[in-house]
Amino acid sequence: ADLIRQRVGEKWRTQDVEAALQNAPLVIVTFRILKNGEVRDIKLEKSGGNYSLNQSTLRAIQEASPLPPLPDGFRRDSATVEFHFQFKR
Repeated sequence: ADLIRQRVGEKWRTQDVEAALQNAPLVIVTFRILKNGEVRDIKLEKSGGNYSLNQSTLRAIQEASPLPPLPDGFRRDSATVEFHFQFKR
């Protein structure tokens, strides 16, 4: 989980968000991680109320893919993840 947070955090380019925006409501994004680490089905669950902010969160997930593979003992073909983004300048 920490590695996923780190990877996505490194890819979240907040400088792409409108300069006038100082803070925003929580943005929630869900996605699936396949056994091989590939990311699928990225979905904006809760908007931050700003298009550029929402797009920056979706792009961060896309650019972080592939993520580390799921552990060998993981019994399903994929894991669903809910990721929270809190924007403040």
